[in-house]
Amino acid sequence: MGEAARPLWAALETLGAAGGGGAGAPPLDPLPPTAWLARLLPEWELLRCLPHAVSFHLHHVDVHTARVVAEARRATRVEEEATGTVAAAAALADERLLLLAALLYDIGKGHTGEHAEVGAVIVERVAARLGLDAERSRRLVAAVRHHLLLPTVATRRDIADARVIAEVARAAADAPTLHLLYALPVADARATGPDVWGRWKAQLMRQLYRRVLAQLAAAEGGAPPAADAEHARREQAVAAALALDAGLAADAVRAHLDALPSAYALATPFGEIAAHLRLIEEAARGGSGTALRRERVEGVDGLTLVTRDRPGVLSALAGTLAVHSATVLSGVGYTRDNGWAIDVVSVDDALGHGIDERRWRRIEESVPLALEGRFPIDSRLAETRGAYAGRPRDRGGRPRRPAPPIEPTVHVDNAGSERYSIVEVGAADRPGLLYAITRALNQLALDIHLAKVDTVGVEVVDAFYVRRESGRRVEEPDEIERLRARVIEAVAALDGEPADAEPGGATGEVTAP
Repeated sequence: MGEAARPLWAALETLGAAGGGGAGAPPLDPLPPTAWLARLLPEWELLRCLPHAVSFHLHHVDVHTARVVAEARRATRVEEEATGTVAAAAALADERLLLLAALLYDIGKGHTGEHAEVGAVIVERVAARLGLDAERSRRLVAAVRHHLLLPTVATRRDIADARVIAEVARAAADAPTLHLLYALPVADARATGPDVWGRWKAQLMRQLYRRVLAQLAAAEGGAPPAADAEHARREQAVAAALALDAGLAADAVRAHLDALPSAYALATPFGEIAAHLRLIEEAARGGSGTALRRERVEGVDGLTLVTRDRPGVLSALAGTLAVHSATVLSGVGYTRDNGWAIDVVSVDDALGHGIDERRWRRIEESVPLALEGRFPIDSRLAETRGAYAGRPRDRGGRPRRPAPPIEPTVHVDNAGSERYSIVEVGAADRPGLLYAITRALNQLALDIHLAKVDTVGVEVVDAFYVRRESGRRVEEPDEIERLRARVIEAVAALDGEPADAEPGGATGEVTAP
């Protein structure tokens, strides 16, 4: 920074030293009005006492920004949730740039237009005013323009898709900028509080960051052809599975991988591949043709279901979990060529105190029955919803707020994936939401490849990668309209309300390939 920016740097140090906040920390004051601030950052005045447009923010923009600066500094010194932010900040080698990005990333709020794009234009002027060199200026502008990129992609897109990783790598352009684009949204989410940040999102963000970082490193060193890299990963998976389970045969592992999409070998940890093979053996021996496995990794419960493929597997699983007050955070499903379905979901307790062994046993007993149509999901879910509505406090122990008047939205994207249509559904959070949406998609004869749930406060955005059994995507306008209307009807039915699928209510959009 230039000499004139010294007061700003001192102010950032003061804010950073105040300590990372989160929802329970003491309030932090925004930058006080001063002559030097008016000279260096006249744009800051618009943020004073400016309320956020979304309800999950507890503080005005200026106070929240002060919290983000504090969390950014903390992220450079304290390792939490195994995110790797300390290493990312060290690799960035410029803590001041991270703190400045934390101060300015929301500078576009209060203006007309998308705040990240508006903010990027403003920050170009600010960088020149502060005397930043060309490299730091470019990275600061990228941090403001793309500060939502990693959290949005991590929670709503298939991060096993090489195309998705390549797009994020192009936006970042280089490793130092990626470090900045990673540490900044982690600080932002932590400053907002537990409604936005948790172990599940931390895991997804870290996985995406590492994959994009590897992509950038490979590009710099001359990456091997995609087919070679895929073959190498497959062979690594075979060797690792055999090392982890000596009872497996190499031919069986290769046949398993050959019968699944290439994304399976790329995205699935080696230990899970071996476990899936054992689950298929168990399901084949069992009378129900179904096997379940659960584990807890870094504070997040995971449940793997292996069963004979049939319509509605994810819907039955989601509905059964909802009946037992368990929430699906994310899920992915694969089908082997010989008809075995593998569904893996991350699960949270909707009641907030953890799923105990007794409740897990009930879930494990109910899932096979639900797949056979012998578990009354709808009537049991109505009972659960009634009990849930009667609870005076949410899972964080706070007084439960009434459901906000959030109109459901349905967006169909055919540009984000070559093989699937991506259906994004936004709605107010309530028990059984994922079950209602997946059942509606199944009734439209759509296979769900991947499901992701992004819960922010009281609003949920569910993203589904879908296509028909024929492999065809949902592309025709009349198909998209039917999908939109059916999903809106299903969401409205959760509250016993008539669906409003007319223009002006929920929206259905399509992005052409």
